[in-house]
Amino acid sequence: MMEKSFEIFGLKDYIDEALSIDNVKRAKPSPEGINKILRSFGLKPSYTFFVGDSVTDMKAARNAKVLGIGVLSGIGTKKDLTNAGAELVIRSVSSLPRILKN
Repeated sequence: MMEKSFEIFGLKDYIDEALSIDNVKRAKPSPEGINKILRSFGLKPSYTFFVGDSVTDMKAARNAKVLGIGVLSGIGTKKDLTNAGAELVIRSVSSLPRILKN
């Protein structure tokens, strides 16, 4: 399911690995999933971002000390996402390729 979404939104070439609830013991806002990816690739949180559409997603990003990017195409409002720690809020994940290129 996630892979198909990445393809639809033109993100397939930007994502090397993705996790779901099936890959972790503790759900968000625990940073476990994000930290697992960071370790897997040897990444520093300060060079990493996490994209999500909920308050829980932004709290997980904040707990993992990565940049939180909120997406308005889901359940969170701009105010909710920002208050939860989103440092950037975009309308749709389809904006990400353009943002990543800049």
